[in-house]
Amino acid sequence: MRVEKSTWKDRLDNLINRRKEVGHTNDNFRTESPVADYAAHMRKVHIGNTLLDVGCGSCYLKGCIPEEVKYYGLDAVPLSEDVFHGMIEEDHVVNHFTLMKTIDTVCAFAVMDGCQDFDLACQNIKRIAKRNVVFLTGIGIEADEFHTHKLEISDFNRNFNDWESTVWQIAPKVYLLEYRRP
Repeated sequence: MRVEKSTWKDRLDNLINRRKEVGHTNDNFRTESPVADYAAHMRKVHIGNTLLDVGCGSCYLKGCIPEEVKYYGLDAVPLSEDVFHGMIEEDHVVNHFTLMKTIDTVCAFAVMDGCQDFDLACQNIKRIAKRNVVFLTGIGIEADEFHTHKLEISDFNRNFNDWESTVWQIAPKVYLLEYRRP
């Protein structure tokens, strides 16, 4: 599932403009929502010694994991100089995290429906993750000005068909998916 770069860029620009209009850079500012309770999600899944947060935004997830876990943030539009700049679909990103680092856990929260190439993103995440991958994602949400793809659980399962999976429904149309290497 791939979209034209111009379509992806329009959706990314919409996200950036929404952040400006709302007056914050943290897309997870309402922790009273069960979807936004990242700490609760992270208590359900395995967390390795190292974690890559794909589409990290303001690195909110970093505060929801144990301090001893080495955290790395990746974003196409980094909000901090500590964040690695790039898209998960890019070779230089995969090379950076596979050749230079050992990443046990890869998390992608509220980002996969905004990838330019969903299948390539999944394949690259599989290449990087040594133990497991965790997605928090909308399922069955139509593509619109903010969502590049309409994703189904079957899209994730197709890409991770050789990994063990656990699925939790967090809210209507929102799921937490964990895939573990066999």
